[in-house]
Amino acid sequence: MRARIPWATLVGLLALVPADARPPVAKKLQPFIDRQQISGAVTLLGDKEEVLSVETIGAADLGTSRPMTPDTLFWIASITKSVTGTAVMMLVDEGKISVDDPSRNIFPNSRI
Repeated sequence: MRARIPWATLVGLLALVPADARPPVAKKLQPFIDRQQISGAVTLLGDKEEVLSVETIGAADLGTSRPMTPDTLFWIASITKSVTGTAVMMLVDEGKISVDDPSRNIFPNSRI
């Protein structure tokens, strides 16, 4: 069985790595920009004490080729998935649920 490492631990370990040696998070999004699935992104990596990294990639406006900046504003059409995903991962970090748990164990009265 593979050991599970909480996200907070991974972020904490990343904080031990000097900033200039950290892997760029935004670079991992380049294939999505190349396939035109997204125009750009702002990534922020942090822990409960500090922001570890803020990166930008791609364009904020494809029409004008304006580059993405850390203060670019976004219109959010649906935030439900990101809020739910964050809440679930917080429960995983606290050991209250596992990502391998069947949904019927988490939502016993639902038809999921």
